Amino acid sequence: MRENLLHYFPDKRRILLLGILRDKDYAGLTEILDGAADEYICITPESPRALPASELADFLKRYNKPVFVCGSIRDGVSLALDRSDDESVVCAVGSLYSVGEIRACFEKY
Repeated sequence: MRENLLHYFPDKRRILLLGILRDKDYAGLTEILDGAADEYICITPESPRALPASELADFLKRYNKPVFVCGSIRDGVSLALDRSDDESVVCAVGSLYSVGEIRACFEKY
């Protein structure tokens, strides 16, 4: 994902909509992705194993980039779209448990 974001969107501001499960290597994942992120919007995947968005946001602050916490996946999608413009790209990454609701926001089932 990191290489694709850098390759296909080199001149865009990259907004990552990110939700991760607690039992995954989120430190390793974010270390890799950070080189392609300009800001983060944290969401909590729909799973009892989810890392809460607020905990993920606290962890991501180490990268000194804008970090936002959303109370729902729908709110995260909305904020990502509000923060984007013609000079940016939004990419949802992390847990597949978030995909269904993200797709529903765009009426893609």
